[in-house]
Amino acid sequence: MAKLTREEIIARLSQPGESPLMGIDLISADLSSADLMGLDLSHAKLDYSDLRNARLSWAMLSETNLSTADLRGAILNGADLRSAKLSDAKLEKADLNNANLSGGDFNGAFMRGVKLGFANLRGANLSYTDLREANLLGADLRGADLYGANLTGANLNNVKYDRETRWSKGFEPESVGAKLVE
Repeated sequence: MAKLTREEIIARLSQPGESPLMGIDLISADLSSADLMGLDLSHAKLDYSDLRNARLSWAMLSETNLSTADLRGAILNGADLRSAKLSDAKLEKADLNNANLSGGDFNGAFMRGVKLGFANLRGANLSYTDLREANLLGADLRGADLYGANLTGANLNNVKYDRETRWSKGFEPESVGAKLVE
């Protein structure tokens, strides 16, 4: 299949229909600043894609591969990213408030200044992520792996965690406002 142009991709993504986009292969696509709000891109292949400043609020992206994608400044509030692959992705200053990121793989992702307020990160792999200055206010981190994550300056007030949550050695979550949930 011939490689689609940016305009052809956006036109196809804008067409109504019964999930014509599920599993779509958009590896390395340029979707920067695209309006993809509410679309079902579940199981899509978007690794290495340019999604800078894209609008993906309430989009369905469960089990989507976004590894090494550039999502800097993207708006994903309320999006469903359950079990999505975002390892080594760039998410600097992205808005993921109220998003469902449970079971997602963010290993090594650059998430400086990301907004994760009230996000569901249960069971997510956040190991070795850069979460400096991130806002995780009220996020659910039960069962999440944050080993090796850089949390310098991050807002962890009212974050929920449990005994399965894995922190870096010596990190005291309650000292920064996180709450242990039994």
